Amino acid sequence: MFSGLPGVLTGLGVAGNLVFVTSSAFGQERISVLRMGTTPADPFSFIGALTFAFPSNWEHTTYGLAGRPTPGQAGTWDLFFNLGSDGNNTQSAATVPLAGLTSGALQGASIYKVTVTDTATHWEWHFILCPGTSISPTTASMASPTPTSPSALTR
Repeated sequence: MFSGLPGVLTGLGVAGNLVFVTSSAFGQERISVLRMGTTPADPFSFIGALTFAFPSNWEHTTYGLAGRPTPGQAGTWDLFFNLGSDGNNTQSAATVPLAGLTSGALQGASIYKVTVTDTATHWEWHFILCPGTSISPTTASMASPTPTSPSALTR
C-alpha cells in the first residue's frame, strides 16, 4: 500500500483515513502520517512526518503508538506516542529535537498526545503539551487532503 518508510516499523495507528507509522531505525526515527486511498486497492499517500533527532548516545528512542476516537468529539482522534529515556532506569531532563509537521524539543521518558481532526478537504492536529517540554502550543491545518510536503502546513 505504501513503500519508502525507513527502517524498523514498531508502531501503527489509524485515525479515520489517516495512518500513523512509527519507524524506530537508528538515526531515522519518525512518525509518518499517511492518507488511505479512496478505495482499498489505492496506494496510501505521504502527508508528512514528526521527525526525531535523538543524540547518538540515547538509549531508548520511540517505539509505542496508539490511537482512539476522542471522547465526545466525532471525527476527531487522539494519537499517543512515547519518547524513551536517554539511559537505563533513569529519568533526566534531556530533550530530543522534533522537526517536520511541527518543531520543538521533547523531554525523554514521556508519553505525548496529538489530537487529530480529519475531514474530506483538510485535517487539523493539536499537540498536547506535557510538563517539561519546550514545544509551543501548535495547531496545524492542511487545506489539501494529500499534500506532497510538510511545507503545505500553516502554523
